[in-house]
Amino acid sequence: MVICIPKRERTKEEIERTKQFSKEVVDLLRHQPYFRMPFDKFIPSYHHHFGRQCKLAYYGFTKLLELFEAIPDVLQILECGEEKILTLTEAEQVKALAAQFVKLLRSQKDKCLMMADMLTEYVKTFGYSLRLQDYNVGSVPALMQKLCHVVKVVDVGSGGKQIQLINRKSLRTLTAQLLVLLMTLDETSFVSVDQLKKHYETTQNITLNPCEYGFMTFTDLLMSMPYFVEAAEAVQHKRKKLTSAGLALL
Repeated sequence: MVICIPKRERTKEEIERTKQFSKEVVDLLRHQPYFRMPFDKFIPSYHHHFGRQCKLAYYGFTKLLELFEAIPDVLQILECGEEKILTLTEAEQVKALAAQFVKLLRSQKDKCLMMADMLTEYVKTFGYSLRLQDYNVGSVPALMQKLCHVVKVVDVGSGGKQIQLINRKSLRTLTAQLLVLLMTLDETSFVSVDQLKKHYETTQNITLNPCEYGFMTFTDLLMSMPYFVEAAEAVQHKRKKLTSAGLALL
């Protein structure tokens, strides 16, 4: 006979703490070579990085593995023989790599780098090699396509190609324009992300390209404005509405 003790439901506070924990995991792994670390190194690494213990009960769990399984959007666990390896999800790895390229290019003269020198300069800056296979690409140009929201490749003559940072447009003007659009809605109205984008483009008579602001998608761009919009799942579509904080800041 096997007696199973049902798991208790976690409190709202524990769920919110877990969301914060997921951000900490991303931060910690971003500081690791290849954005990964052995499972058994996590607790001491967490303590060293944040200066405090990782208390499972604080998040409503009794096992570390269960806590990790609660944040699948940012963390994946790889099985390497008998060893478990923690690594960021593919989406989070691309974000982390994008942040690295911003740092790499800003450290260069004129904030640019010849593509032929990129792999060498990456090792010099971060202390480990850039493995293209980690991003499911077979060449540097293919990798640059995945980072098109951060960098651009420019022909500089003699067959050479140069990697440059994208000159991002200011979010301040865009934020103000979006607030004006959202304020035309009543307090209980919702608009889909696609509808908001189309409404903006029609009103401003321009095409809104998220890459010009340093984001892959319009949703990512909106989520960078936590004080102005809030996300909600409605009929499997993300929708946005103006928050009271946004009204106050306007």
